[in-house]
Amino acid sequence: MISIVNKNRINFHNKDTRVKISMRNHANFILKHLEINDSVKRILEKDLTTIEGRNLKLDFRAELTSGRILDIEGESDVLRDKQLKKSLGYLKENYSQEGKQTITIIIALAEGNHKRIYDKEPCIDFKPYIIEIKKYNGEQYLNIFKNKVQDKEIFSDNDCAIFEMLPEMKFNRDMNDVIDEAAHVLKDAIIPTDNKNSLITIMNLSIDYYVDDEDQRDELRGLLKMDEAFDSEFDRMMDESEQNGIKQGMVEGIALGRKEGIAVGRKEGIVEGRKEGIVEGKIEGIIEGKIEGRKEGIEEGELRILRYLMENNNGDISVEKIAEKFNHPISDVLNSK
Repeated sequence: MISIVNKNRINFHNKDTRVKISMRNHANFILKHLEINDSVKRILEKDLTTIEGRNLKLDFRAELTSGRILDIEGESDVLRDKQLKKSLGYLKENYSQEGKQTITIIIALAEGNHKRIYDKEPCIDFKPYIIEIKKYNGEQYLNIFKNKVQDKEIFSDNDCAIFEMLPEMKFNRDMNDVIDEAAHVLKDAIIPTDNKNSLITIMNLSIDYYVDDEDQRDELRGLLKMDEAFDSEFDRMMDESEQNGIKQGMVEGIALGRKEGIAVGRKEGIVEGRKEGIVEGKIEGIIEGKIEGRKEGIEEGELRILRYLMENNNGDISVEKIAEKFNHPISDVLNSK
């Protein structure tokens, strides 16, 4: 038996996960909806580590084709200064690490949001786009989708993006009924396979979050044939964004590590080389010194002998002859001590 606290925590994470998956699936639609002329180039690692060592966990982060950074944050609570300050911190850290302009989009899931811009740092241009989902009429969109099913129209990518956010829109009736009706629409809708698998995954999480009755949950899952295909699709969507970040992190990390490694290696190599060079030089110096000293000692001894012979030969042999005999210049003999 799951306690109420644990059950609420599980449900919260299901809702949180559902919203994050929607961001990942439909970031380009969100940009288009806000009339931002740009598109996602690649999904980035969501975690940022500050200089101080703090780990920041963003909901969705991507590089756009323009080179700018996109940060989309989902907020379940009423939007106030606390959340805006947090997003401002993400913007500053993105700029610090990437050196690029950041577009901040906040998807507010609650009502009564305070949209005053957090402006306690006047030197920073922080103007986030805020989408308040509860301002959209859920009944109106659900009826549009029911008509598409009746007319056998294919759901577009934009339709799928809106359908995923249906449960967060404004409804004035019990959400159990809304989810039940939405599940039946999804069952009969004509949707490309990839999008349909994604929508079934999102609907499964919505069923977990909004439907309390266990029998009703099982019935709806059976209606949508939520079997192992859900698990594989859920894992695929979760892993894809994570792996993109890991792969990019590995590439950037290897490059950075190589660069830092070369610098450190060069520095340590110079220090170590200098130490080893001094030791090796001393050893070689001693060896060469001994050889050179021995050589010079022999020559010095020969010169002294020659000089003695010259000084004590009673003129029988010329100095030049003695020097030539021992292969020494006469000047060396005369200058020897």
